[in-house]
Amino acid sequence: MGGALMLEPPVTGPLLHCQAEEREGAMLLHVSGEVDLDNINMLADTVMDVLTDALTSQHPVILELSGLRYIDSVGLHILFRCHQRAERGKSELIFAGPSKFIRLLAERVGLDRLVRIFPDVQSALHALKTDEPA
Repeated sequence: MGGALMLEPPVTGPLLHCQAEEREGAMLLHVSGEVDLDNINMLADTVMDVLTDALTSQHPVILELSGLRYIDSVGLHILFRCHQRAERGKSELIFAGPSKFIRLLAERVGLDRLVRIFPDVQSALHALKTDEPA
């Protein structure tokens, strides 16, 4: 993964897999599978743990969502709460690579007006370096 530092062991549960790493001055959390009521607490705990580490090190958090196939409204609410936590800590939560379905859901609930969304991780990292908008 060239210059990436893997942090915690992956968090895996029914239908959901999360893996965190530090890359180029950002905390990167790969989220794949499906988010629903059965595993929403796992997602919430994992993202909040990564956010806590990121706030301590003053890094933004990029959620790499290209492998996320499904998320329901409760999952989107959790991501909204994570955005609020990052903002309170003077950090940023960024989405990278969401599917068309997930991007559409984020737009419907207005999350795209709060969180920068990029087509992939490299675009997000580049924007962080150059402070470009999404």
